[in-house]
Amino acid sequence: MQVPAQLDARTIAAARPFSAISVAEAVTTWLQRIDACGHESLLTGETVLRLALGLPCNHYSVESSITRDELLHLAPRAIPTGVMSGTWTLPTPAGPIDLKIERSRSQIIADLETRAFRIAALAYEPASDSLIGSPEAIHDLTTGDLALPPSAATTPIDPDLPLEAARLISIYGFTPSREVLDLARSLTADAVSRDRQPRMRALIRDLLGGPHVRAGLEWLRASGYEQALIVGVRDGAAALVESLPNRFPLRIFAWLIGTEPKPFLRDLRFGGEFSSTLYRLSAHHPIEQLLDPTHDPSINKLLRNLSSEERADLCAVRHAEIENLRARGHSTQADEIALGLDTLNLGFERVRAKKREREARAELALSGREVMEHLGCEPGPFVGNAIRFLEQCVEQNSSANTPQSLTHLLDQYAATADQKGPTVS
Repeated sequence: MQVPAQLDARTIAAARPFSAISVAEAVTTWLQRIDACGHESLLTGETVLRLALGLPCNHYSVESSITRDELLHLAPRAIPTGVMSGTWTLPTPAGPIDLKIERSRSQIIADLETRAFRIAALAYEPASDSLIGSPEAIHDLTTGDLALPPSAATTPIDPDLPLEAARLISIYGFTPSREVLDLARSLTADAVSRDRQPRMRALIRDLLGGPHVRAGLEWLRASGYEQALIVGVRDGAAALVESLPNRFPLRIFAWLIGTEPKPFLRDLRFGGEFSSTLYRLSAHHPIEQLLDPTHDPSINKLLRNLSSEERADLCAVRHAEIENLRARGHSTQADEIALGLDTLNLGFERVRAKKREREARAELALSGREVMEHLGCEPGPFVGNAIRFLEQCVEQNSSANTPQSLTHLLDQYAATADQKGPTVS
């Protein structure tokens, strides 16, 4: 694949040392249909980045000169998803295409120059198999550098630029330039406006889900933006997060350990149910130090207050903390935590075993109705005492829990009921 020799004064040719871009057939088919109408289409944004790096792509950003009427003639079921931006969504088996219409090539290239980072200022033209962008942007793609574009000095600064940089580091392993770090440090922590909340939530979710999440979080801390988001994040939080399974609730909980999460979750509107789960996890960490594992009532209370998934998450974080402590040479502290978790798990199993025993004792082979029918009486203390007598018998001899044996025991109970009461032999 080649970059065009001259698109305009700002875009030049460059050899491409990375693998060829491969676009899903379902997406290519739509782009060919648009091209057949006399309009050109360019893939833009992170779509180009993922494809150029050989990463899976299930969401495609496309800009085209096609008009609204022509698009609806081609795709009557296209969904208008961005009225102000002129974006329509085309569902495909390979993932949705977000198509921004009535965009000329010069407009697309001009918009690329306003991106927050040079590496994002790339487009791809499938029809000519051409990568479009400045030589600096293409250089960044080949080296993994995260640098500012020339327009950074004259365009308004994105208030969430530090979060976006951390996200790109986490997902792609990019290396930010010193200028990016300096710019991030110069930004002040403004109040989170309502229109920024959805984007900030999405950026944080992507950041915590990236394969290089430790690098992303460490850079966010170095930029000072983590402190602006939430106070009190622990020094080892980044390493802990990366060592955990890639589940957002689990990783954000691990990131927020030691902080007061309520203002952060409230300001970004993470939602009541999600926030409540994180509050419970925060309130029960460290799980093995919150109760006496030999005291069954406190264990029962913990089992009632937390779901099995929440208990598993709390234990998973503690096990990850144990491994991190050992990696840093704190084996004694790690062993103490591991012993506490083992004792707690024994307590859980002990309480569950007792519950299973109680349930087994309660499940007599004769129902209450059958007991009354056999004794020939109505509900009352006499029947209740008879059932308790049967439960005691079964507790001492589980093999007695059959209809025949219980019927025989009921006969014994009825025969002795007018005396002091039956005894369990």
